[in-house]
Amino acid sequence: MIYVTDLNDNTEPLNHLQRAEKVKEVNGALSLMFTSFFHANNPGHSLIAEESIVSVDGYDFRIKKIREEAFKKEVVALSTYFDLVGHWQHDIYGGTRTLDQFLAFVFDGTGWTYTVDLQKEMYIPNFGENNVIALVDELTKAFDCKYQILPNKTIHFAREIGPDNDAQFRFGHNIKTLSISVDSTSLRTKITGIRPPSEAVKDDEGNVEIPHHDGFRVTYTSPYAEKYGTKNREAEPIINDEVQSEEEMIEILKAELNDYPETSIELDIEELTNKELGERVWLIYEPIKMSDGSFMEFQTRILKKTSVWRNGRFVTESVVVGNTQTKSITDIIVDAEIEISKNKKWTRSRIEQTNSRITLAVEQFAGEMLDAYALIELTATEIRTEVADLAEDTNSKFSQTAERITMEVNALNQEIDGVVIDMESKFSVTAESIRASVRESKSYTDNEVGEVRSYAEAEFNVTAEAITSSVRTSKSYTDDKVGNVQSNMSTQFNQLSGRINAKAEATTVTDLGRRVGTVEWSLDAVNEEISQTVKTSDYNGETMISRINQTSSSVKIQAKNITLQGAVTVLSELSNDLGNIYAGNIDISNDIRVGRNITMQGNSGSLRLPGNSFYLESLSNGDAEIHAYNDLTYTALEHTFNGRVDFSRARDVYGVATSDTNGLGFAFNGNDRVYVRINGRDVGHITLEKERTKNEN
Repeated sequence: MIYVTDLNDNTEPLNHLQRAEKVKEVNGALSLMFTSFFHANNPGHSLIAEESIVSVDGYDFRIKKIREEAFKKEVVALSTYFDLVGHWQHDIYGGTRTLDQFLAFVFDGTGWTYTVDLQKEMYIPNFGENNVIALVDELTKAFDCKYQILPNKTIHFAREIGPDNDAQFRFGHNIKTLSISVDSTSLRTKITGIRPPSEAVKDDEGNVEIPHHDGFRVTYTSPYAEKYGTKNREAEPIINDEVQSEEEMIEILKAELNDYPETSIELDIEELTNKELGERVWLIYEPIKMSDGSFMEFQTRILKKTSVWRNGRFVTESVVVGNTQTKSITDIIVDAEIEISKNKKWTRSRIEQTNSRITLAVEQFAGEMLDAYALIELTATEIRTEVADLAEDTNSKFSQTAERITMEVNALNQEIDGVVIDMESKFSVTAESIRASVRESKSYTDNEVGEVRSYAEAEFNVTAEAITSSVRTSKSYTDDKVGNVQSNMSTQFNQLSGRINAKAEATTVTDLGRRVGTVEWSLDAVNEEISQTVKTSDYNGETMISRINQTSSSVKIQAKNITLQGAVTVLSELSNDLGNIYAGNIDISNDIRVGRNITMQGNSGSLRLPGNSFYLESLSNGDAEIHAYNDLTYTALEHTFNGRVDFSRARDVYGVATSDTNGLGFAFNGNDRVYVRINGRDVGHITLEKERTKNEN
């Protein structure tokens, strides 16, 4: 019984059919053709439509073509196996595997099963990322095998479909010809293979990857040359520079040589109709005579069987024997669908293998243009990977050798908020060092200074002896007054087992060749000393430098001005012969020498001398008190007091007189006179009478 099922899963029998033919071909094609008539006892007729399924004897056929008239529908349907032209396996499963392993990948998730009569391993690169039909065709070519569609969604794979029973048929004697196609145009019986000589191929290090080859030439003559001759039947030579031996070349020549006519004959004798699809038979074709007077004789195969529906079953009506056949309706429809699928294909993968190199790549295309790719390349000395997005102008690279690992990432012409950025980062590792670097450049337009370009770079290096890092930035723009302005800044840090050194620098230079400003800072630390330097240069060219040097026993500070805020404790000598000392509290354990002033900042503070012998305290009301625990001696030639000096609480005051007159002072000449001075000028003197002793009295 033949049934039809529409796309809504409605199923009905087909009872009124005409010329229902099932065609099976040795290349795997399987199709069904029939004409259905409108009839009350033919309920399936109304379900016949594009993509409906017709089922018979365990086979399912999908309707692909319909020619409809008033009371009939002419139908062409293909095995639902060919629906798998739209089922894609998107993964890649290339490599060296058996046919069974490849098929397990191909039919995974399809609902179809398979059987295999072939045990062999083959290397197939880039296998996958295609539809099932195309993948099966690729496998049959690689393994040189055939397949046959069986009932219940099963596919059988074998070296050849059909047996070889050495049957012989002779044209005009025991066969009847329905149609015939014989073409000896491309018949050739002799062919030459050439392997050209080649020079040795060396890698970058001078190692021989492919050795020198002297080349060779070998000729193959077909056994059919005895019948067809070799005169004017020599094929075009095959040149192949990858073949390594004459034996390998001979096998290639055998496969390429077309040494018997391309023949296709449709027959209908009973004996042949009982033969199996693919069975080999000898055909003697008398219309063509050979050079020796014999008839053309060659082995053919049953390429196609056509069965018709009779009395509720399919019966073989005719067969096609030969060694070639024209495209069937199945080929035309399936090839068209495969071509459509290829046009939609967006990515592809490839594997390239030589004696010295293996390359695996997946490529993505936008139309005909390469859009992105990823690759892995292996040699005996290096593993290299690379991923690139050409549309975004970005890529990353990885390289590994026995001596070095290197990584790199690049992003070019990246535009973010109107800023064009180029970025690059690198990382490399060897047994001796680790190095990392990042670089970035920007260009953008500023409303005030126009086009601005900037560059930044950071590097980091580690060895067993040192750690080094640096950061550098630069910026250039145009100023209306001085033209182009270039600003540079950099920092460096170096660490060794016995030294640490750090340095920072900032410089601005104009188009006039004038250095606008420079600031440099450096820190150098060794086992016994720490040195720090700050250097600045202003636009006038004036340079100022301050330095601090510190050892375990001393600290040296050198600068134009030194300001100490907070408490300052001096355990040894504090000396400043050039400037001022400003502080809140100063505690001195030894001597202090000041070239200018000691200023106590704020409303409170203290100045302490050694042993608490002298204590100067700033009071909250602005006054100052001097506390002396021993004698307080002034050695200066002159002292000036701005304000009142109160000696009323002193027990004894020598050489000092007090008066209500401003500017009044006294001076003793050491003999008998006391001079009276007003504002430092002598206005008179007093002669002292010498005190008599008792003896004088």
